[in-house]
Amino acid sequence: YFSIDRVGNIENTKNTEFYVDITPPMTKHIVSGRYFRETISGSTQIELDAFDNLSGLENIYYYIDENDESVYEEAISSQTFSKTEEGNHILYYYSQDKVGNKERLNTFSFFLDHSPPNAHVLILNESHEKDGNTYVSSQTNFKVVAADEMTEVKNVTLKINGTDIEGDDLEFMLPTRAGKHEISYSCLDIVDNESNEIVQSVIMDTKPPSTSYNYDGPVFTRGDRLYISAYTDIILTGLDDASGLKQIHSRVGDSDFRDNTNSFNIDTYGKIQFSYYSTDNVNNRENVNVAEVYVDNKPPDIEVKFSSSENDELQKLVDSIPSDALIYILAEDKLTGRERIVYTLGDGDEQLYKSPLTNFASGQIINLNIRAVDMVENESVRSLTFKVH
Repeated sequence: YFSIDRVGNIENTKNTEFYVDITPPMTKHIVSGRYFRETISGSTQIELDAFDNLSGLENIYYYIDENDESVYEEAISSQTFSKTEEGNHILYYYSQDKVGNKERLNTFSFFLDHSPPNAHVLILNESHEKDGNTYVSSQTNFKVVAADEMTEVKNVTLKINGTDIEGDDLEFMLPTRAGKHEISYSCLDIVDNESNEIVQSVIMDTKPPSTSYNYDGPVFTRGDRLYISAYTDIILTGLDDASGLKQIHSRVGDSDFRDNTNSFNIDTYGKIQFSYYSTDNVNNRENVNVAEVYVDNKPPDIEVKFSSSENDELQKLVDSIPSDALIYILAEDKLTGRERIVYTLGDGDEQLYKSPLTNFASGQIINLNIRAVDMVENESVRSLTFKVH
């Protein structure tokens, strides 16, 4: 360009260069730190990077959801995300260059995850709750279960009695030691949200119960033998001072063990063994105990005989006896022996038999009632009627 005045003087020609900028800047977002696909955490950073190759960048602008627009100065990070609720959000952003070219709006959809994973310990077998305590055995298996609704669990930290347990296997057992054990655990998700440490206490019960027995009913001892009747109750008592008694098991002879048998009777005559043991609430099992008894379920056999001046030998009692006869009452019990014989004559009182009965009046009709009892109170009775001649 140049100029000419009114008398024809011409200015030297001048040149000026300029660029026409009609292209807006270009902006991209860069996610750094911990994230998983479109899920980010409060510690994640989002950087906005813009480029303009002509007039140059003036400003980058952004806003989240319906919030006010801000000028981008530094990475969007925890200072912003800590004030943002967990859930789905949209980041809007654009740039403007120095000649006013404005970029079209860009978006980045993300899920903001503030929540750590959830974890708990499963007890897979032998355990029992009692008085607010959890009891386990040396055979109890445990498993840590961790889950995160939005992302994935990255790591589980497990300690047993303060000692770190390494490895990826989330199933474990406790060291075999009676008493209290502490299991502590926490977990981390893939965007570095970490749960609080949880401490769970259990009590290991390594000792089996103990079982004793006693008798309720007739019992008789001779030497090293113990005799009972078929009506004698054998009462089993179990004791466990940790997880508590669960069941008492017993059997007679070679039969199968029966569960929950706190008492029973034996009606098998003669020498017999019974076996018993207990289990506690975490399935510790006592060794089988064996006891031996003699069962007398048969009453004494009663026999009545007489003798007289007519015949000095004992004879079986008949329907008629002489007045000078002596009546003998015999009772035999092969196992425990006879304890007593009692009798009544007619409507008289019951008397203990000590010696032969005699002195009967001629012509008298005698009603004799006899009761024989052995050493374990088995009882037999016999009644008979005879005439004195």
